Amino acid sequence: MLAQYRKQKTAPIVLQEAVLNVVDRHFENINLLAGDTWDDKVAALHACIDELPEKQKGVITGKYFDRLSVADVAERFDMTLEACKKRIQRGRTMLAKCLKTKGSCPLQR
Repeated sequence: MLAQYRKQKTAPIVLQEAVLNVVDRHFENINLLAGDTWDDKVAALHACIDELPEKQKGVITGKYFDRLSVADVAERFDMTLEACKKRIQRGRTMLAKCLKTKGSCPLQR
């Protein structure tokens, strides 16, 4: 059962055409709103990632852009799992602060 679950977990998710159309319309509506567009928010995110210290930038890009597991990120950077989790947490906190200064993070902490 675990092997089947693991296979399904990595399989691409196939959505119906109607669902994809709804999602597309939603993102088009976001782009039409006054103020920041989706592209502006993505650009701000990339700018903030570029501003991260190398240690945090590496684990964040490994986890979220390369889609590695935390264990794989820890192995890539030759660190313990707990140290990797903490570094990712610190990187995410730095990203949130950076995005907040750029006006692209609506979350308040």
